Amino acid sequence: MRAMRERGSASTELMLLLPVLLLLLFGALEMARAASLRMALGDGAWRAARYLSVVAPADDAGAVQIVRDAVAVGALGGDPSSVVVVVTDDGGRSFGHVVTVRAEAEFCPAVPFLAPGCVTLRAAHSLMVEAWP
Repeated sequence: MRAMRERGSASTELMLLLPVLLLLLFGALEMARAASLRMALGDGAWRAARYLSVVAPADDAGAVQIVRDAVAVGALGGDPSSVVVVVTDDGGRSFGHVVTVRAEAEFCPAVPFLAPGCVTLRAAHSLMVEAWP
């Protein structure tokens, strides 16, 4: 007799918990996408700063392309055309000066109700110019 009263309780419990479980799942996926984009920006900024410090200190266009390539390859759903890259220096691009590469991109969650809107992710890296003239 007791089995008759508990009939369907498992499906009811599942329906109560399913929205919470889906929210946790999609939240984790969005966090992974944001972390992937942030790491790709950081990796691209480091590679661009290294390129400017060792290979070609005056090649800003090459540095921008390096960061965009890193986002294209490394980010889950990152748009390389939306990446903004700024290259600055401390007064020169010759041996001993510091070159800084700053990259930023907008991250908009694919599931809109998980976040209030888009978030700007930023990364920066500075290196001393090692290329001897």
